[in-house]
Amino acid sequence: MSPLDVILPWRAANRLYAPPSDPQAEQSIFDRLGFWRSACGWVTVVLVSLGVGKSPYATVVEDGGADLIVNASLGIMVMVVCVAAIYAITGRGRRRTLNAGTVRMLRNIAMLCLTIGVPVLAIDFIRGIYHEYPLSFPLLFLICGPLACTVVVHLQARRSGASMKLSLLSFQLAVLMGLLALSTTGLKEDDVGTALLVLFVGGPLGVWWIVYLFFLLYWIARTVMWIGEVHPMLAPIGAMLIVLAAFVNKLVYYKADEVPYDVWLAMAVVGVVTTCGLGVAELLALRKSGLRLNGGRPLNRHSNVRRVDHPSAG
Repeated sequence: MSPLDVILPWRAANRLYAPPSDPQAEQSIFDRLGFWRSACGWVTVVLVSLGVGKSPYATVVEDGGADLIVNASLGIMVMVVCVAAIYAITGRGRRRTLNAGTVRMLRNIAMLCLTIGVPVLAIDFIRGIYHEYPLSFPLLFLICGPLACTVVVHLQARRSGASMKLSLLSFQLAVLMGLLALSTTGLKEDDVGTALLVLFVGGPLGVWWIVYLFFLLYWIARTVMWIGEVHPMLAPIGAMLIVLAAFVNKLVYYKADEVPYDVWLAMAVVGVVTTCGLGVAELLALRKSGLRLNGGRPLNRHSNVRRVDHPSAG
């Protein structure tokens, strides 16, 4: 393991959140197809929105953020139902094979709360106390994600016996301490020092954070809050349930905007068909390999393998 596993945001997200697998296994094919399907769909939505006069901010942040909240709520419900169902239909003697994956799923959710949820909740609280320093604390928020990733990757490396230098962790801690010190020395919104801090510290960290979030969101969607860790067949099942539920929700509560209805419907139908087609193909491949929903999770020689860099990231 090297510091590149944290410096490069896609490698950090894959190191922390990609399910264990053999890079040569058939499953990696569906990982690559799923990633590029998501990437192509996202680019298509942005290009169509630009073509009808919508701004990238409105498309990605406003509309995308609203859809993300809805889909995240659906994902949580699907995750709970699927995990409860898999334990219910699996024989008592085989349920223990699901436990390790359940622990990894809960660990990933805890990491998600640490790197995103806690800073988001803390930023308004901190601003309420130090309202005269409005630009310093968003920088602290930007570094919370990289710092948390560095700490967790470092702890994982120590536990697995791999070596990872402390230089990256020390550097990020130093930046964090520096920002804390600067934020309490009277930086104002119109200070030149603040502008330079935003440019040279907040800029690179912001780019890192955006790229990291893209890959993190991919793994959340790809595994449906990591229920694929509990049982491999749950991930495609959960993904199909979410996309179908989201499609029905948008049909029922469709709100007219700049994108014509027939164009939106065509994009939505293509998204549903490709997601479900990929999910069915993955289920058939898993079933062909001998996996069954009620048979527990097979323990094999690849069960503890983690991908250093996901093939689709290259």
